[in-house]
Amino acid sequence: MNLLTQIRLFLLLTIVFLTPNLVAKNIVVSSKPFTESRLLGEMLAQIIEDSTNHQVDRKIGLGQMAMLIEGMKAGEVDFYVDYTGTLAHALLKKPELKSIDSIKKEINLLGLDISNHLGFNNTYAIAMLEDNAAKLNIHSLQDLSKHPGLIAGFNTDFIKRNDGFPNLQKVYDLNFNEVKGVTHGLKVQALMSKKIDLAELYATDSKLAKYPLRVLKDEKNAFAEYYAVIVGRQDTIERYPDVWKNLQKIVGKISRKMMTNLNAQVEIDKKNEKEVVQQFLNTKAIASASYPDWFFRMLEHILLVFIPLLFSICIGIPLAIGAFYYKKIGKFILGGAAIVQTIPSIALLCFLIPLAGIGSPPAYIALILYGLLPIMQGTFVGLQSIDIKTLESAKTLGLSPTQNLIHIMLPIASRSIISGIKTSAIINVGTATLAAFIGAGGFGEFIVAGLNLYDIPLILSGAIPAAIFAVILHFGFDWLESLVVSRGLTRR
Repeated sequence: MNLLTQIRLFLLLTIVFLTPNLVAKNIVVSSKPFTESRLLGEMLAQIIEDSTNHQVDRKIGLGQMAMLIEGMKAGEVDFYVDYTGTLAHALLKKPELKSIDSIKKEINLLGLDISNHLGFNNTYAIAMLEDNAAKLNIHSLQDLSKHPGLIAGFNTDFIKRNDGFPNLQKVYDLNFNEVKGVTHGLKVQALMSKKIDLAELYATDSKLAKYPLRVLKDEKNAFAEYYAVIVGRQDTIERYPDVWKNLQKIVGKISRKMMTNLNAQVEIDKKNEKEVVQQFLNTKAIASASYPDWFFRMLEHILLVFIPLLFSICIGIPLAIGAFYYKKIGKFILGGAAIVQTIPSIALLCFLIPLAGIGSPPAYIALILYGLLPIMQGTFVGLQSIDIKTLESAKTLGLSPTQNLIHIMLPIASRSIISGIKTSAIINVGTATLAAFIGAGGFGEFIVAGLNLYDIPLILSGAIPAAIFAVILHFGFDWLESLVVSRGLTRR
């Protein structure tokens, strides 16, 4: 492939990569990862679809508040449901704000707006196993101060938030010897298996009714009120006033008992989120897709693997060739690629949201960066391992440096190059599952949802296809190597 062809290919891929951002966007509705937030996000989506002519792009289960707010600032999210206590403490850093009007006034300065509350207060609830609490004679949060040896299992967000565990420590003088970070969907299982002694849940958590748990009394009102409200971008509200008006249908209409029941239908009865919301709203039947959801997740995952891989090839191979010819600079080039590999995937994805928005673009960028090192190393090692006598023979034949590279060096190094590309592709398969945290889809959607619901079959429905995909790629690249690499180079 000559240089001109490579440039054309790169430009074509760039157009494909940027096209999603050039197309007119639908109204984007999002949510946090836990069940209640997912249900409320789906509720907003169905109201818009049923009451207006606008199309909805769902980014359900996208991430915690910081990610959603960044998505709103970037214009990638239009509506989601949050809680007054969370907005006052975690977003605005003003815990003194209690009323919706006071929070609304401050949040308007960020280009956002909120509705009146939906009708229920989903504050935190610290729970223990009933028999363990009875044995230790623990009834209230104040009683916990007498038992520093208890193991607490809290969500990492709760551990750091000033309205969470830090405030609890301050109000009740708590100082546990061990505090573990446990995701929301696994807390009850951790309590039941006695891996932890207490955990924070939500007042509307369906597990409180199903399992033998004791909610400890918050006698000093350490926890703020967490009334559910709709958060929207002001410019979206101004552009689509009919949407905002129709979303007010659920304001003040959902009680704590109703919300707990909806959560239970999904978490305990294992009903489909869309069907639960549809029945609650009594909306029109949602048209089912011609293909199952799994099929679309597969297509998304394939794109998440191959589009970044093609970019990594177009960038990585030329950089490795440059590193081979200019070894002093090459050390820094390869070192830079190695440093990128050490950045945690979730951290990199969150960092890219303000730059590239939410969905596929930031996921593509992250996967391109992670895919560079194996390809660059494979190319560099392949070129470096060429016998010096071969290079001298090429000079004797009168080949120019470019001809030598294209006709001699790259073919000889092709086996190592393909090996690097194969490694990059397989890494992409696994890393792409994390892209579900920023709304990029793929098999990770099933894994994230399954973790939230502690639904092993749902987790496996994403993990197993991803593993099979990786195996197919492994053998696929072996077959490609047999076609591309000269037989003489494959002899052992």
